[in-house]
Amino acid sequence: MNEDSDRYGALARVIGLAGALALILGAKLWLISVYGTDTPLGGHWVEPDQVYRPYLTGQLSLSGLLAAHHEHRILLTRLVALALFAAERRWDPLEQTLVNAVIHVVAIGMFVVMLTRTFNLARTLLLAALAALLFALPFGWFNTLIGFETRFYLLALLAPLSLWLLYASAAWTPRWWLGTLVGVLSYFTMASGALTFPAFIVVAAIQFVSGWRRGRGEIIGLLVHLALAVAFLLDVVRLQPAEATPVTSLQDSFASIAVVASWPVAKASWPLSARALTALGLYLPLIVLVLHLLRRPAPLRDQAWFIAAIACWASLQMLALIYGRGQAALQSRYFDLLLLAPLASAAALFHLQSERWRGTTVFACLWFAAVIIGTGQKAFDDVPPELALWRETTEAQTRDLKNFLATGDVAALENEPKLAVPYLQPGTLRDAASDPTVRAILPPDLLGQPEPPNKPKALALHQGRLLLPIGLALLVIAVLLATTRRESWL
Repeated sequence: MNEDSDRYGALARVIGLAGALALILGAKLWLISVYGTDTPLGGHWVEPDQVYRPYLTGQLSLSGLLAAHHEHRILLTRLVALALFAAERRWDPLEQTLVNAVIHVVAIGMFVVMLTRTFNLARTLLLAALAALLFALPFGWFNTLIGFETRFYLLALLAPLSLWLLYASAAWTPRWWLGTLVGVLSYFTMASGALTFPAFIVVAAIQFVSGWRRGRGEIIGLLVHLALAVAFLLDVVRLQPAEATPVTSLQDSFASIAVVASWPVAKASWPLSARALTALGLYLPLIVLVLHLLRRPAPLRDQAWFIAAIACWASLQMLALIYGRGQAALQSRYFDLLLLAPLASAAALFHLQSERWRGTTVFACLWFAAVIIGTGQKAFDDVPPELALWRETTEAQTRDLKNFLATGDVAALENEPKLAVPYLQPGTLRDAASDPTVRAILPPDLLGQPEPPNKPKALALHQGRLLLPIGLALLVIAVLLATTRRESWL
């Protein structure tokens, strides 16, 4: 009877998580098929100079791949683009978006698995369903539709993985080395990868104070991570940011934190005090969990330490965005990172509930209701007009670029409104699109040529949306298996 129960439970976990991830991937593939474009947009136009031309001319170097892109070191993004280019022998921004979708889904899957490793079946399925809701809705449409934004997904993959490897690892063990390597790699996704080690250092310091870490080796290991964190942060500081609207006053800082931290629950019309209270309620489980660890430290391998590490990392990410962008941090390109924080808060809430904290079930009901209703409201009110504007601008950008490629008339790029040009610097775009080496690798559609057959790409674009009903079916099957498991147990 118990063996049957365990078998059904393990199967329900796998199927439930697979269903949630299928929903997310299906939603992304649907979005790409409807709103995606072969036209290189935005940051894509730095790729020819940094990756493709050097590769084709035999001048590609590690120093070039490591070169700064504004305040970022996007080595891994360039390597992904290079691998795709080497496989296809042409520049395919649409294919990049498909690869990015897979990377993001893998990152979300790993994140949910790491958060739910010690959870029971019901809590695991609930967290997987919440992840499906948060990430299947196209809040992060900007990153989904621009292949150059691989860096956001790589950061979401590598930083939590590094923290998971490190939080329970003794210094200098193989797992510690692997976690340190992954943490270093996270810096080469984007600038905020520099915050991976600071998040671990905070948790490790608490573990030191509580006595769960001790000895010279642990101290030296912590100093190594501190040195890496300082080196990465100093590198970010000396690089030139692409855009910045830094918060300069305490009042603006508080307002920005309240606005950003209360998303996606609070409405834009709410007063600042209501937003602040909403943010407090949204992240109260994480706050309580961290305070509980400070008061009564758990054993090193307790799952609470990982959730605390994610809480520190997510807080640092949010503060860094607020420092650099203020309330403008509420942009589609940043939502894929910001949405990890509510997911971690839900995991903290489930952990406290499993520890039989009084009142957590009632609070959990209110918490989930607020998050689901708030998320739905933002999706219906904010996303459709943003996507409509995206379609309008991308059609204009594609038209003007095609005109330039066909006629060579620079006026097609330089005498157009800002949003009608695929890159904010028309001179850079003109030079790249005029280069014979670059023109030879441009997507065929821009040059009026037929696209060569690509069955996997065509299948993903035309049939990928079927993952939506398949994912929903898998979630229903997981719930049915969970019910069967409980009946067997009874």
